[in-house]
Amino acid sequence: TVYSGKQAVAGVSEPEMITFAILNVLLMELQRSDVQYVIASKVNSGEIAMDFLKPINLLLNWMADDIGRNVGWFVLSLIPTAVFILLFFQPVIPIPAGMIPILLVSVVFSFVIMWLMAAIVGLMSFWFMELGYLGIVQEEVVRLLSGSFVPLWFFPQWVQDVSLFLPFLYVGQFPLSIAIGKVPYAGAMHGVAVQAAWVGILWLALAILWRKAQKHVLIQGG
Repeated sequence: TVYSGKQAVAGVSEPEMITFAILNVLLMELQRSDVQYVIASKVNSGEIAMDFLKPINLLLNWMADDIGRNVGWFVLSLIPTAVFILLFFQPVIPIPAGMIPILLVSVVFSFVIMWLMAAIVGLMSFWFMELGYLGIVQEEVVRLLSGSFVPLWFFPQWVQDVSLFLPFLYVGQFPLSIAIGKVPYAGAMHGVAVQAAWVGILWLALAILWRKAQKHVLIQGG
């Protein structure tokens, strides 16, 4: 409907938009995160008390769990998605070979940003005892504001301007824009630097909350 009778919308052609949507499905497979629900479940059951006794970094352990699970999901979804694409679409991926390393770094950073935000939400269960629908709300808000659900190109200009100062853009639309060749080399390098900065900011926030959470443990389970 958006592209009816039009060659391009907001400077993005229909083939580029189709490619964006297809790659978005694969990117979402790599960004799945259950850490907020894992934390909430452990706090609710009291299992978190035993976890604190283990000589491991719990946050890194939970991140490793999500990475392993996501790689498995990605491999399983990649083959059927590739077959579907070849049968029904002709994706356009004009990214130069020299941009591929930048794209890979950006994808890694996008996962870490997504994971850190989910973990921060998960830690709220130390105070609220029940996460409720907060995890689902967090996921959907990120999908909307990251451009994964609807690209921010279609939003009013003021929304696009504000998004530059928030971490959500760098979870979805930014790495996908690199993949379809809509970001020049200088812009890609700047965006990756911003991603790295958000990783640092969110990791610091998570570390502070993690210390406070360990002093706020209330075991209501076993």
